[in-house]
Amino acid sequence: MIATIARAPAPLVSVVVPTFRRPALLERALRSVKSQTFNGWELIVSDDDPGRDETARVVRRVFADDARVRLIGNVGEHGQAGNVNNGLLAARGQWIKPLFDDDALKPGALEAMLGAAALCPRAALVRCLTERVINGRSRGCERRGRRATVELIRQREAHLAMYLQDLDIGTPTAVLVNRRVIDSGVLFDAPEGISSSVDGWWFIRALRHGDLVLVNSPLVEMHQGGHGTVTSDTGDDERYAQFELLRKWLAPMIRPDNSPPPSVESAQAMIRLIRATRDAARGRPIVGLRRALAERDPVAWRLTLRWALRRAAPGRFEAVERIAVVETLDGQRIPAVNRLSPAGA
Repeated sequence: MIATIARAPAPLVSVVVPTFRRPALLERALRSVKSQTFNGWELIVSDDDPGRDETARVVRRVFADDARVRLIGNVGEHGQAGNVNNGLLAARGQWIKPLFDDDALKPGALEAMLGAAALCPRAALVRCLTERVINGRSRGCERRGRRATVELIRQREAHLAMYLQDLDIGTPTAVLVNRRVIDSGVLFDAPEGISSSVDGWWFIRALRHGDLVLVNSPLVEMHQGGHGTVTSDTGDDERYAQFELLRKWLAPMIRPDNSPPPSVESAQAMIRLIRATRDAARGRPIVGLRRALAERDPVAWRLTLRWALRRAAPGRFEAVERIAVVETLDGQRIPAVNRLSPAGA
């Protein structure tokens, strides 16, 4: 591969693809980058396989000698977190777009997310909706409902929104991260008790550095089925235990100028009640009922009811304020015009 020239101007966005021995999946991800309507990107493929021969063949097949593309070996700790970090640290863009090798970008993803970022100068993360594709069949995505096309959650309320399950940011493929977050040392980390939720822990720390922007359009595809993932290889008990642990870590990060949040115990009980509703939805009503009846905390029940109402009627019953930045648009293009005053950014 022809490496990007060291003294070339930094691109606006770096797409970072961590990979390990999944050439067919990787090729789909890379072709989704090549098809972007915005072309001012660099692409960094970080390979956790020391050989890299198969990955190099895929990269050459898709991009030939495109100087915007770099294939690098992981020189840090091996595994998902270390490989992601290797790519993040090599990126030169003002914005960084993670893309897992089993996922894909829709053609207008970079253009729309960068446009939303330009509207909100204090953004640390820009998150879009994700279309779930299972065994090649689309299963849809979170409904937009009455929500604006682009919304802003201020930094002072972002942690509270996560704590109350007011939103699900999703996977790193669904976000665009500001360079200053990485420069501040916020990288993937797997502290004790966290494995499949390393992305959630990363989001929590990233949002200490700015606002959260929501693009309520499905701009990325998360492909599942036919291959293993960290999440699919983690049992439900372990995953939900991690969700509860994250509530414990989130609580002290909630800004004191917010209203006092529910206790950690109530927030954790809410997670267990949400699990009960999902058990019922997946054809295990008796299991879900038993799990729900074990919870006696009235605050947790109120939080779960409000969560259910938000899912049933998106755009209503939010726990924190969402500022409408762009109400509606034709298609997915977002004009790069700041519609927020400096005081309200």
